[in-house]
Amino acid sequence: MEFEVMVNLHPRNLFRSTPLAIAVAVLSGHAIAESPQKDEETSSSRMEMVVVTGYATGGLDSEITADAIEGMIALDMADMFRVDPVISAGGAVSAGQKIVVRNIGEDALNISIDGADQTNGVFHHSGRIALDPQLLKRVEIEAGPGSATAGPGALGGSVHFTTKDPSDLLTSDNQLGGLVRSSHFSNGDGGKLSATMLGQAGEVFSGMLSVGSSNRNTLKDGDGNDILGTASEQSLGFAKAVFDISPSQNLSMSYESIEEQGDLPYKTEWTIGSGANETDFSATKITRKTSTLNYAWLPADNDLVNFKMTAYTTKSLQQRGYGGDMGTGVGRTKSTGLNLQNTSQFASNTVIYGINYRDDKAIFADDYQEFNSESNQWIQYPSFSNESGGVTGLYIQDILTLMNESLTLSGGARYDEYDFTNNDGMTFDDSGVSLNLSANYIIADGLSVSAGYAEALRGVEASDPYKAVSVRGYESGLQAESSTNTEFAIEYQRSGFTSALGFFSTIISDAIIASSPTADGNDGWVNPIGGPISVAPWGKIIANLDGDMETEGYSLDVGYQGAVAGISASYLSAETTVDGEKATRYLWAGKFNNVGDTLVLNAFWDVTQNVKLGWTIESVQKIDDIKQTQYVGGESLTVVKPGYTVHDFSINWSPLEGESLTLNLVLRNAFNEQYLSHAAVEDYSENAGWERLRGQYDVGRDIRLSLGYQF
Repeated sequence: MEFEVMVNLHPRNLFRSTPLAIAVAVLSGHAIAESPQKDEETSSSRMEMVVVTGYATGGLDSEITADAIEGMIALDMADMFRVDPVISAGGAVSAGQKIVVRNIGEDALNISIDGADQTNGVFHHSGRIALDPQLLKRVEIEAGPGSATAGPGALGGSVHFTTKDPSDLLTSDNQLGGLVRSSHFSNGDGGKLSATMLGQAGEVFSGMLSVGSSNRNTLKDGDGNDILGTASEQSLGFAKAVFDISPSQNLSMSYESIEEQGDLPYKTEWTIGSGANETDFSATKITRKTSTLNYAWLPADNDLVNFKMTAYTTKSLQQRGYGGDMGTGVGRTKSTGLNLQNTSQFASNTVIYGINYRDDKAIFADDYQEFNSESNQWIQYPSFSNESGGVTGLYIQDILTLMNESLTLSGGARYDEYDFTNNDGMTFDDSGVSLNLSANYIIADGLSVSAGYAEALRGVEASDPYKAVSVRGYESGLQAESSTNTEFAIEYQRSGFTSALGFFSTIISDAIIASSPTADGNDGWVNPIGGPISVAPWGKIIANLDGDMETEGYSLDVGYQGAVAGISASYLSAETTVDGEKATRYLWAGKFNNVGDTLVLNAFWDVTQNVKLGWTIESVQKIDDIKQTQYVGGESLTVVKPGYTVHDFSINWSPLEGESLTLNLVLRNAFNEQYLSHAAVEDYSENAGWERLRGQYDVGRDIRLSLGYQF
């Protein structure tokens, strides 16, 4: 027995399944994501093309759908992830937002778009993902290392973005169509325009072409202050062609290009204060271009074959000025990959097995200039770096159902082999096997328990280009980092009521970090914020961390959904420590963090068939006991993360039959809460010598209005 698990985290649909419910369903073998039914009604148009989802092994998985993203008029990742406490991103500058899954950052996650891996970011003060939420069909989150199918390097889990297909927008009666959408945002007096053309030729071909642009002026925080460096312009282009070769074969090709530019903060994670000068701003251009080819073969009369292939190339670029006449730097990354996967079903087994291959390159060209007072002229200092690496992985996952499908056992393994060559010609090779095992038992109707254990491995990879040009060396004995994850869950569903409780523990060992060359910092390197000498992990030598990173916590989900209204609550409590001290985003960059206990409440009410109301509350508790004495140059630092509560209200109106015309109104941060997201860089300014270091306050009240027409 199999069916797809879909969870819409828009308030109206949040109550159909909790994140834990998905894990229990998948573990029980009742949900085989990405594997459509093999019956006479199956057509190639229903075949899922992207090889990104396998089987959770005790993971608290969740999915954010297109309806949820459109309903909240999401502009960036921080908007998209507000409805799920498991995942977050913070900061008013979208380029500086980094993904955090259960306190583990994107540098320890497997992240992909349409099956194309998104590897190291171009600049360590920026995030690695630039995307337009409007193009997304869904976002899948697997928290913690789990299935062997999650992809290489999923130390803390995986986040997979899937873009829309023409069939998602075309109605069955139309051969041609289109979608136009206009949005306005009160905060920053910005706007967004997009147009999508759709077409299909018989039952063989369908295609779409989408273009759009958006702009926002300087944003304001909850206290009405300007958030300097937030004005930017963004443009995008997206094309996808789908060929239904036969009832059992499907081929799709897509190309996505997104570009953002503006005078952004040079360090996009940090606040620019009132005394800003031109060196605090950087004329910045950020682009990402992804080309993807997907092929699927699903013969109706063969349970041993459900074959999928994904080939891709992703190119990212970030061009940044150094301020004034000091020149520019250009960092580029390129990843080329191939994923092959097949699913075979026999007896009580479903076996998924395949190959992942990826080749990475990171290149930096610097045009830095410095004024020489003796010669009274600008001197140019060009520099260049070129790093390369890659990974090849083999994996297999078996799901066995027993006792009339009341008991499910899931086990798998993957073997990954990494290679890397740094800018000095040093080579590093790592390989290893990662195992996972889980079980689910249905105790009674609606009541089930599950438990799982999983491992993951991540070898040495190409550093972000901006860091590669300044890194002074690599530890000679540098080795792969690894993680283990243990989880237990119990869930009960009955008559519209859902409840779930889960516990988890993740340990990352031998984490690869950037440290200082010497323990006392006497090599001449200075703290980048102008304070004391420091040996923090954003230093100059790539090395393994001696201690372990440990994350422990639990989640609780309860909800009730009626015919026209419902309410749900999701609570996540997690604490992450490194050598016994609580982690912060600043100190551990994109690796580790701590987000306070988070409660997300969602309520919906279908006033009429065409009018729907939604209300979301995100409440994050204060963290006031962060004390850092290690990795900060012998200092003793104290950091407080104040708590905050943010309310969002939404009205969705479809005045015409068939929802061809839609009007969405969102009141984001309705009560103008002044807050610093726990997913952003913390406020260190109360510590002497660290006064300039603070992340950006989030955006204050924002009224968003979106009008869309589909024809």
